[in-house]
Amino acid sequence: MRADYDGGRLIGESFYYNGLIGGPYNKGKNFDITQPQIEQQLQFNPKFFEVDVTLYKEDIQVINKGPNAAFKLIESRMTNAYMTIGAHLEIGMFLEGQSANYTANFNGLTEACNDNSTTNWNSTAYSTYGTITRGGAVGTVLNSLATNVNGTIEYNTLEETYAAASFGPGKEPNVGLTTYLGYSYVKEKFQTQQRSTIGALAS
Repeated sequence: MRADYDGGRLIGESFYYNGLIGGPYNKGKNFDITQPQIEQQLQFNPKFFEVDVTLYKEDIQVINKGPNAAFKLIESRMTNAYMTIGAHLEIGMFLEGQSANYTANFNGLTEACNDNSTTNWNSTAYSTYGTITRGGAVGTVLNSLATNVNGTIEYNTLEETYAAASFGPGKEPNVGLTTYLGYSYVKEKFQTQQRSTIGALAS
């Protein structure tokens, strides 16, 4: 998923963690007009990745030029640079950006998919995410443990997992997280069903 960045010292992601006070009432009731805090914002520092493209001037201006050049060296190195930085980003996505060894990395999935009590693959539980403390005022709204299917991936598993992350119209997830192998399992499962349906219609 790609999102444009409009600049600024922080990247903010606002969310609701509670509803307003209300409900049914009888005529003459005194209303609770307390103003509750229901909004909060995750805040992330911008992080940066780089890949160096270093070439000798002799190579690009003398040797590798004109019709005798085997290939476009600058274009080749730039293509490789994009591929390399993409690999760094993908690896970084499964790490974190809080502990001493990873402060340069962005806030990855190992801390995003946590609930402050269940340790991840690196034996760590993350009490904060985006500067917000899990639990407390925001309750369980930032808890997001990955689902361990521990068996075959069935349609009802996907449907129930999707429903568990939905909060009504306009509050439904539009991004799902899985591994390449998990994606392949889902694809294989439903591709088989699609072929069966086509075969039944054809017969």
